[in-house]
Amino acid sequence: MRLDEDSPIFKFWKDFQNIEIDKKIISLTGGVYLLGGIEEESNIFVRQCYSDLSKIIFDSDKSDNFYITGTPGIGKSFFIYNLLIQLIKKGISVAYDRVNQVPILFHQGNVFKKTLVQFKNELKDSNVWYLVDGKHPMRYEAKTILVTSPQKENYQNFQKQANTKKYYMPVWTWDEPRHCLKKMEAAIGTCDLDMIVRIIGDVVDHRLEVNNKVVHIYANVPDEEPNNADMDVYKEHDNDNTMDICKDN
Repeated sequence: MRLDEDSPIFKFWKDFQNIEIDKKIISLTGGVYLLGGIEEESNIFVRQCYSDLSKIIFDSDKSDNFYITGTPGIGKSFFIYNLLIQLIKKGISVAYDRVNQVPILFHQGNVFKKTLVQFKNELKDSNVWYLVDGKHPMRYEAKTILVTSPQKENYQNFQKQANTKKYYMPVWTWDEPRHCLKKMEAAIGTCDLDMIVRIIGDVVDHRLEVNNKVVHIYANVPDEEPNNADMDVYKEHDNDNTMDICKDN
């Protein structure tokens, strides 16, 4: 089904034609939500690792696919949102496929919402991107980016495919949520960061009735590199803050 210009998803697509995305916090126009869902957010805090991973992906060979995993609650879905926005801004056709949702295709100035099978002709094109969140991707010629928690059923066969590269998203550092505090002040009142962590924990557990739109934090960041001879560690220095992205060979 082709979506009309009044649909929330089309408004989301159109909004990004006119806003700047080269910021630490990307904000949609009032009343516009990520992927058009009112239950979703209107802001994305762009972690440094989002920029790093995006650069790795955009600099890769056309035939390379990527599987990105990490601790639940560290922002993998928001990374996919951020990548989707960059692709939309570049005018690249992209299919977005999230677990328990109807797939969406942004293609040639139009937005479609159909079953994945109905997008098969577009997904046969290696110039199209296929973004998958929380489920095992289907096999297509489109450049495929999968983000998921480390659950084998979501990636086991995909990671065995040729040219599939696996990366780990790093946990949050203390400095990262501090960038968000001004945006969060209305929601958190007089709570300080230590109090928030004590209340909601260091990683959001989606089984609990906790609003994960407030903040994702992992306070216990390791000081040392992973002690694994089979890993190459990529480091990005942002001021005095070191963040590691570990690539699995």
